[in-house]
Amino acid sequence: MKYKILILYIMLSISGAYTSAYAQTKDLIAKGTLKMYYLDNAGEGKIIPQYRKTDGVNTYLAFVVELDKEVNVMPYLDKNDMEWLDESLQSAIMIVPTFKYTGKNFAAKYANKRVRVKGSLYVPAGGWRNATTVVMSLKEIKLLDGVKSR
Repeated sequence: MKYKILILYIMLSISGAYTSAYAQTKDLIAKGTLKMYYLDNAGEGKIIPQYRKTDGVNTYLAFVVELDKEVNVMPYLDKNDMEWLDESLQSAIMIVPTFKYTGKNFAAKYANKRVRVKGSLYVPAGGWRNATTVVMSLKEIKLLDGVKSR
């Protein structure tokens, strides 16, 4: 009897681990040009060429990767995020680094340059600080070349 219970416990544990791993979304790896979007709480936004300090309350600096080609984001989202998504093909994705950074240093290193980004995607339900419909929790970023893009 103890043997059967042990086998059942192991099988359920393996099944639970498989289900959890399967439910997790996979990371997107994409290439494009990193742009800075200056947003305000009135809904106005514009691309800016140089870093500008913001207060985070009334103004916000968003980092957006304008992708080399449109990406179907559906395979990278979980079921709940898909409910908020109108268009599966995206040409730009706002990135939010999951590591500590200062906006000024991040902009100096990556803004207006070609980059390769990796991270998990989500669709925020709302908020004026979101420059794009789909947002990436950035895990990695790499410069592709030293030449600035326009």
